[in-house]
Amino acid sequence: MPEDDKPRGEPAVKAKLPSAKNIRSPEFTPHGISAGRGRGPRPSALTAAQARRRRRLGIAGTMAAVLALAGFTTWYVTRPGPQIEVTGAFGQTPKVTIPKSSSPTAS
Repeated sequence: MPEDDKPRGEPAVKAKLPSAKNIRSPEFTPHGISAGRGRGPRPSALTAAQARRRRRLGIAGTMAAVLALAGFTTWYVTRPGPQIEVTGAFGQTPKVTIPKSSSPTAS
């Protein structure tokens, strides 16, 4: 008989399983851990319909924020720059026109 299969005597603690009639419903969970002892998340006060509505509004709000951010980023990256005009004949000193809105401010 291998060592692992040999009995080692009585277990140190004998657990007595309660009958199903003695278990209150908030204490019963399939894995045997009590849900009523303040562990884990608290149950929501919302009904299932209210929770679904809140979840949908949260998703819609998040999507609106993401789309607004994407639109602003696209506009910012692809916006036209200032129109700098260079005129003059080839080989001569050019005349450069820079708009006032793009010139640096005096500090």
